[in-house]
Amino acid sequence: MSGFNQFFEEPGGTRSRSYGGGVDQEFGSHLFGGVSYIRRNLDVPEASCGAPDQFSGCIGQSVSRIDSRTSRNDIGNAYVNAGFGKRLAAGVEYSLQKQDFDLTRIWIGRGFQNFVRTEKIRPQVRFFLPSGFFAGAIATHYNQETHWTDDLTLPGQFTESSKFWVADVQAGYRLPKRYGSVILEGRNITDREFSFFDRAVQDAVIPARTVSLRLNITY
Repeated sequence: MSGFNQFFEEPGGTRSRSYGGGVDQEFGSHLFGGVSYIRRNLDVPEASCGAPDQFSGCIGQSVSRIDSRTSRNDIGNAYVNAGFGKRLAAGVEYSLQKQDFDLTRIWIGRGFQNFVRTEKIRPQVRFFLPSGFFAGAIATHYNQETHWTDDLTLPGQFTESSKFWVADVQAGYRLPKRYGSVILEGRNITDREFSFFDRAVQDAVIPARTVSLRLNITY
């Protein structure tokens, strides 16, 4: 049985009902896979005012009541990992996050947002040497769709979508006796520019090349 994320960032006072399932499986001695799925139904308290503006909601107005909003969130993941001898490993991951809600929150630069779906496919390969040196490459494909409106009095909605690949590489050295590691990492090494409309906290992707050197110490 696989583990599940129990930590989510939501407004204070949110009530959630969550359920799901998952399984990890070995296919022989060198192939591993798994899937998981979570459905979360949320009741979210939202500060509101007596006469929300059709373009700006309650921004700049005094709060006079608390409205109850709902959100249905789906989170799915699947992966396959394979080992090729003692030095080479490869894998591919797929994840889906979908949020369908009636919140009237303002989406910065895009009015009122009520639907977000983000899919990611991430193939990767890693190479290890007995001396402690290692290297890896990861390519990630993002496919995102959002729905929003700039006028709450109109029935129509706008749809924004974004599809793009980014490539990350890393090389490093594991210190003797597992004392830590030194890692040189390059993210978005092709300097790919893109629009990413709604980003989760764990997404570190930015539309520019970044290079970092990191020292991890274990004691």
